[in-house]
Amino acid sequence: LLGGFLIGWAKPTPVNRANLRDRRNGEVLVALAGPASNLVMAIAGAVIFRALVAVDIRPPDLVIYSLYLFVVYNIALGIFNLLPGTPLDGGRVLHGLVWRRTGDRARATRTAAGAGATTGAVSAGGDSSSAFASFSAFRASLRSRGRATA
Repeated sequence: LLGGFLIGWAKPTPVNRANLRDRRNGEVLVALAGPASNLVMAIAGAVIFRALVAVDIRPPDLVIYSLYLFVVYNIALGIFNLLPGTPLDGGRVLHGLVWRRTGDRARATRTAAGAGATTGAVSAGGDSSSAFASFSAFRASLRSRGRATA
């Protein structure tokens, strides 16, 4: 329950793609902004910690532990958000890169959706229900392209 509270309740940042000069590259840059901000916050926390050590200030253990967790969670969250799953920033990066390479936005969407389903199945422990959900999402993407059989 606590894990769902920490990382499972985030809302995506609304982006008006019409404001991007170059939609393909702009989408990738917007998606990279989240993990980059996590990295900047982790570095800031580490710098504060090192500064406290350098001037020989010994804050209470709770402050040290909180600062440590701040750095670790920001690094973990930045890495987690780079997983290639469609709702995560990594899925949007994958979408933008595939779109840039192929020029086919629909193909990029299918690729990112398939990667998201696979990432979800793997992160859920790979149980049969996750595998079924991943397969169902893959079939749906094939069906939308008119390639699925009954």
